[in-house]
Amino acid sequence: MKRFLGPALLLCLATMFPVATAYGAPAAKKQTAVVVQISGRLDATTDVVTDPRCAGQLYQFSGTPENGTGAIYKGTLDGVGGFCTQAKLALVEPDASGVDYHEEHTYVGTVQGCGTGTFRYTLDGVGYPYDADKGYIPADEYWSIVEGTGTGDLAGIRSGLNHRTAGVNTDGTVFAVFDPATNSLTCIPAQRHSRSGGGPVKSASTLPRTL
Repeated sequence: MKRFLGPALLLCLATMFPVATAYGAPAAKKQTAVVVQISGRLDATTDVVTDPRCAGQLYQFSGTPENGTGAIYKGTLDGVGGFCTQAKLALVEPDASGVDYHEEHTYVGTVQGCGTGTFRYTLDGVGYPYDADKGYIPADEYWSIVEGTGTGDLAGIRSGLNHRTAGVNTDGTVFAVFDPATNSLTCIPAQRHSRSGGGPVKSASTLPRTL
């Protein structure tokens, strides 16, 4: 005669031999994207195109850190950059209030809250008539990170808010100011893993040459 296991015995066996499929494997830790508000500024000097990569694309001006020109960033962005600048074909705003221009930039350095690496961004701006009270030519600039260009800790970085004010001084130097209310980016901070018997792994990214 067959015997059937009673409920009490089944419960006892269940506690002794838990079913493996009752609980899934621990979920992989997700990297969380964070939004970083950008404050600070950049100061730059330009040259009449000396970088062949700019000249080959018919840009009129360039800035190259290796040649003693380019941009120095201070604030949330802490690093240097190169750029190519050209006036747009339309040149003048429809209401004749300003002159349009386009730029390509490379940033090399640290983004506070994200890490260290590089990324490229493009920019479209409008320069207005000289303002005697301010002592410079004011400008508005809209910039955007080129998706997929981030390296090192900045891989995956992308644009958020992207309007900054800028100006050209009487000595030809230029600057741009990042207001955190209108400038931000999104990044995934680099994960730090410990080696066996060692401390945290440092980023080993190689930074490419700037524009």
